[in-house]
Amino acid sequence: MTAAQQGPIRIGGAWPLTGTVAASGKDMLNGFELYLDEIKRTMSGRRVDFIIEDTGGIPANTITKARKLVERDRVHILIAGLLASEGYAVRDYVHRFRVPTVMSIPAAMDLTQRLRSPYIVRTGWSSSQNSHALADYAYSKLGYRKVAVIADDYAHGHEEVGGFVRVFQDLGGCVVQKVWNPLGTADFGPYLAQLRKDVDAIYAVEVGADAIRFMKQYQEFGLKGRFPLIGTGILTDESLLRSMGDEAIGTITALQWSAALNTPAARRFVEASEKRYGTDPSYYAETLYTTGR
Repeated sequence: MTAAQQGPIRIGGAWPLTGTVAASGKDMLNGFELYLDEIKRTMSGRRVDFIIEDTGGIPANTITKARKLVERDRVHILIAGLLASEGYAVRDYVHRFRVPTVMSIPAAMDLTQRLRSPYIVRTGWSSSQNSHALADYAYSKLGYRKVAVIADDYAHGHEEVGGFVRVFQDLGGCVVQKVWNPLGTADFGPYLAQLRKDVDAIYAVEVGADAIRFMKQYQEFGLKGRFPLIGTGILTDESLLRSMGDEAIGTITALQWSAALNTPAARRFVEASEKRYGTDPSYYAETLYTTGR
């Protein structure tokens, strides 16, 4: 029996617990800790030691934290990042050092396409996956033909918008405008003012605190009652809905998880999460719970 097959299984986590996406990162931790406690922190008869590092959502930090977990803590498995840019940042390192790595939340498409590695397993989704379905729904069911886009200017935003544009325009629709705002935008006024008014709807891709601020300012800017809002599922994920009010009502988004999902497994998970944390579990919590499984 090798050293790696003896003693505790060491799992390292490197994702944001502070910064723009802190609320979602904390839900990731909640979901993973919930699963570890359910199995009494034991896998295959061995104790599990879980070490978490805060990246702050900064890709350079993600690399530093990953190196610390691998080279100092000697973890057997790494769970890396939240933002797509974090996933891309750490990819070459884990591939070079052959670190078994789970990309649970980073949805960066090339991580399992052009930059795929035998040492990386994805347990979540790819960036454009849900926007394909939403584009079809917007065109075929909602009857939209002209849409303007506003999105966070980073890897995930571009990839998710790309999926929506591809399907929507293939069906015959037209994306007449794309407005990009920096990740961590505090004032959306200058960007909202640029949006064209000759459209059927606005498609938005915002993450973390950006989503909370965007939704509020979209209403304050007088756009909510004039232009239907559709968007990424992480725009209205449960980790962010807790900080929203009426401004979120009526928004249509697409995601593979909802705390309202009515299956036996989902209900058990929701009940356990509500009992422990007092809130509906978000996509981030569900995905890390599933990652644990």
